[in-house]
Amino acid sequence: MLAQHPDPETALRIACERMLLSNIGPNRGSQPAESAGELASALVLLAGLAEDAAEQAVADYSTALSLRGVGTPLHFRALQRQHAQQQGSAAPPLFLPTVCVVDRRVQIGEDLTHVSTVTFGPASVEIVVGYDREPATFTRRHAALMSGAQPGQAHDLTVKDDRGVTGSAHFSGVGGGTEWHGRWTTQGPLSPTTAWLDIEGTRVELEHAMASCEVRVEERVGGPLVHEFLWDRLAASHHHQPEGHAVLELLADVGLLTEDDASFLDAYARVVAAMGHGRGPTKVKNAAVPAPWRSLLARRNTSGRVLFVPMAAMTPVFDGFQLVVSNLRGLHDGFEIDAAVRGPHGGVARSNPFEDDGCTNPLTWWADDDRGNSYLGAWNGRGMGPDSADGQIRFLPGLDRRATVVRLTPQSLKERAVVEVPLP
Repeated sequence: MLAQHPDPETALRIACERMLLSNIGPNRGSQPAESAGELASALVLLAGLAEDAAEQAVADYSTALSLRGVGTPLHFRALQRQHAQQQGSAAPPLFLPTVCVVDRRVQIGEDLTHVSTVTFGPASVEIVVGYDREPATFTRRHAALMSGAQPGQAHDLTVKDDRGVTGSAHFSGVGGGTEWHGRWTTQGPLSPTTAWLDIEGTRVELEHAMASCEVRVEERVGGPLVHEFLWDRLAASHHHQPEGHAVLELLADVGLLTEDDASFLDAYARVVAAMGHGRGPTKVKNAAVPAPWRSLLARRNTSGRVLFVPMAAMTPVFDGFQLVVSNLRGLHDGFEIDAAVRGPHGGVARSNPFEDDGCTNPLTWWADDDRGNSYLGAWNGRGMGPDSADGQIRFLPGLDRRATVVRLTPQSLKERAVVEVPLP
């Protein structure tokens, strides 16, 4: 006789009831490891649960918590929802930046400045710089702010392109001792085809030589969709294990996980344990563990190649998302790219997708190289809106020193983009 499973909405409400009972009485105020929104997202993606039914179940659960004095009070939750619905207008369309190489030291004002690259965007220009000491402009800025002057009065630089267009640039950066680095950002755009920039009277020649990147979109090919969902959930947990088992229990309740998935669940548990804040084995030997995870665990503390690759690439639209990636920077402990995403909430995973108006189908960021190594990425500082995310993606571990190509593969549950970046 076949086992009878509740329909997805009923299963979600039963799961929320279990979470509610675990969060009152002696456990009052304790937060479940998974949110109701995370459970709802799983059923929307995997079991065909309607989004409005999922949202209503999550809202009912949150209201029940609030009435018991747990979590956010009802009137605050209403204000949060109103604020989320009123957030800014739609994000502007993506713009492929122009990256120019300088890589030399020039005297700008009082400072000997190592100018690395210049990136021309739709609304500003970013000049990446380094100093051997605290820049005088930064010192004057601090002194001006301490004296009550308006920000920018004592530290802005004047930048001009070869067409005579001028912009004022402000500095942001960090450092100490003999290592200071950051970027000057203009308050308006300059010509992306300019042959040089005049920075405070110093002419800086530009080399327009970006790496040529092959870009494509393809369907994901892997195991059952529920398995891919759980691997993605682990990848989106920012290099540590997702706690709790409520999602697994819910997927079993609706029949999406059965005894036939025992080998997968064993492999998943082993990887979860190994990813848990550096604990567990560095290698996991199990045929059901996908190759990217095996590679990642075997090399996760590997030191990498330090380099800079001037590049920019725009993907086609896939699964409702479009991306621009640029400026690959190899670091000792990983590598980093600049990224801009247009699509629902920038594809950023949220702890409670429905309650926080987050993305129910987040992107995960993987990369691999021509040496068979895999790298896992996560946002390392970002700005986010209802339809966008912009910032840096940091990948771990470090780049293999023998690799000649790295492939960036941001992916949704069903599709992925591939950006092939040649390495010098």
